[in-house]
Amino acid sequence: VFGTITELGISTWYLIGSFTLFVVFTFIRPHRRYAYMGLFVFASIAVSGLLTDIIKVIIARYRPEMLFEKGLYGLSFFNYDSRITSFPSGHAATAFSLAFCLSSFFPVFRIPLFCFAVAVAASRVIITAHYISDAVAGAWLAMVCVFFLRKAFASMGKKAFSRLPEQ
Repeated sequence: VFGTITELGISTWYLIGSFTLFVVFTFIRPHRRYAYMGLFVFASIAVSGLLTDIIKVIIARYRPEMLFEKGLYGLSFFNYDSRITSFPSGHAATAFSLAFCLSSFFPVFRIPLFCFAVAVAASRVIITAHYISDAVAGAWLAMVCVFFLRKAFASMGKKAFSRLPEQ
């Protein structure tokens, strides 16, 4: 079950879907607001994902499976090996970026969205792909990225973000 849940944290389909919304709604004048919403979701997931990947390579923390199989724990700075790039969790960053973005637009779905994000992050720990701190760091990174992108989009004067809370 958790192997299936963890698949929901893969960013590919969210990136394709949000970018498609952006492109489609850009050409429909009355619905440009949705174009900016799609762009905001795309940018949030992409930026948090890129930052996560950069941090993973720099810090290069051994994954839990390496601890269980070979007794390896710790850091191996500037390493690209996927068995070593544990911190932070990219799946958690994707799920929380999506939850933060969509809950900004649809506050009524805030609780289910964050339950989804927590389930994805927890699945990464349960299947021993990450430590709890990896998932928490991925969630925190997503929150920071969405916060700054929300400010950036609002400062550009996009009407889609005029009603977003300043949290």
